[in-house]
Amino acid sequence: MYSATSMEALINKYDKNLISLPMNEKIKKLSLVVFSTLITLILGEMVLQTAYRINNERWLWQEDAFRVDYIAPTDDSRRYALRPDFYDKVQNMPINVWGERITTQPFTEEVGQVVVCLGDSVPFGAGIGNEVTYPTFLAETLSEQGYRYYVINAGVPSYNLKQSFEKLKIEVFSHVKPSDVQVITVQAANDISLLTYYRENWTPDLTWADVRFNITPIPFSNFLAISHYLSQWLSHPKGTMTDYDPGVMLSATRRLLMEEMENLKLENDKVSVILLPINPFYYQLENTDRNASLGRWERYGAPHSGLVNSWDALIRDFNDVLMDVSNQWEHVYYLDVRYLMDQVEREGLYGDYIHLTEAGSRLQAEFVTQFMQENGMLTEGSKDSN
Repeated sequence: MYSATSMEALINKYDKNLISLPMNEKIKKLSLVVFSTLITLILGEMVLQTAYRINNERWLWQEDAFRVDYIAPTDDSRRYALRPDFYDKVQNMPINVWGERITTQPFTEEVGQVVVCLGDSVPFGAGIGNEVTYPTFLAETLSEQGYRYYVINAGVPSYNLKQSFEKLKIEVFSHVKPSDVQVITVQAANDISLLTYYRENWTPDLTWADVRFNITPIPFSNFLAISHYLSQWLSHPKGTMTDYDPGVMLSATRRLLMEEMENLKLENDKVSVILLPINPFYYQLENTDRNASLGRWERYGAPHSGLVNSWDALIRDFNDVLMDVSNQWEHVYYLDVRYLMDQVEREGLYGDYIHLTEAGSRLQAEFVTQFMQENGMLTEGSKDSN
């Protein structure tokens, strides 16, 4: 227990005005300060938790795509990757020894015919099970049509384009020969969100490591809104944070893609690359009059909402860069699934702003399979003899 002397020293540290009060009054005064501070923190936590719930449609203590145990830090430029040989009990999701989300399929890489799905949480399949991701459906669709291809889910939540290609070189090529890779699909949207977060301070090397994966060692602090928003505030680099030039990011994206296409052709000049656009939930090129009827339109697309208004033009410019790069290389293609999805009912294809549901994953896999067939990417030699 505290002695009278130590108690008085403690009180003096926080409020010198308490010295002249009797000991009982000093204790009451200190208790009131402590109680008021706790109430303020609790009320602040409640307000921030509610704000997080409104903005993210989930509570901070709930599992989501960016609060995961299957992410581990790395000592390379990616900063983080999937945890090798890990099983996520919450989502019933196994990750193999190479740090890839497992795809349920009848073949392994030993067949010598490999398709790699690079990118972020969209090919990864955030929010859906292993058996219904886009790479799994791609493997299933190819198998149903008699092709013997091993499909790798090389998507990692929140990866940008640079991280995606680093994933290919560091992890995928560690267990698959580059010459065995027949097709690579690429779909990553986080250069857009990183640019609008870091604004004029954006560089191609910035990742979400310091924001979405800023996990602290203090028990339960990851679930506290005060800790969450404080870490986000501290992660911002210094700057005006008022304006930015989208052209800087678009030019860097084009240079990166051109360099990576050159690198891939040096590894395997027969590989085909399919660049897939950033493709949010709403109708973009056709049937845009249907947008008002979409369940998520009020949240993301109405005039007072943020994401569509702030991202739509940037997304279109980004996709134009993908198309332009595809035109510079033989065997590099741009498959505009935006147009294809605009021809069907988009409502059930998305779980949120951009992540595909089971139905959306299956549809994209069917589009990609048909595109590969039409452009001669699938060889007859890969057909199952049975």
